[in-house]
Amino acid sequence: MFEKTLDLLQDRDTGPHEGSAVIREWVTTLKGTDNSDQLSQTLQHLYDELANPKPDSTRVKHLLTDLSEQTGKIASQAGKEHAETLKELAERLRAYSIDIDRI
Repeated sequence: MFEKTLDLLQDRDTGPHEGSAVIREWVTTLKGTDNSDQLSQTLQHLYDELANPKPDSTRVKHLLTDLSEQTGKIASQAGKEHAETLKELAERLRAYSIDIDRI
């Protein structure tokens, strides 16, 4: 699922609907995972915002920035196996949030 998410964030033509499907997968995956409440809540807020006919780009940008920061914290605490992928995900979330004005 990491690769799917990273690919989606790299594609600058990704729209809200494509993002919503991946977000729903992450929310489902994170259910019951230790220390994922804040991340799950932010993902749910992003999912809800993208479900709007006209998502608020300022709110989406803020939520993506929050996700980037939360993912970065998790990366710093993760084992070697996932740390680099999580760092890359945090960086792509941050980059995507900067480019969000195109929505």
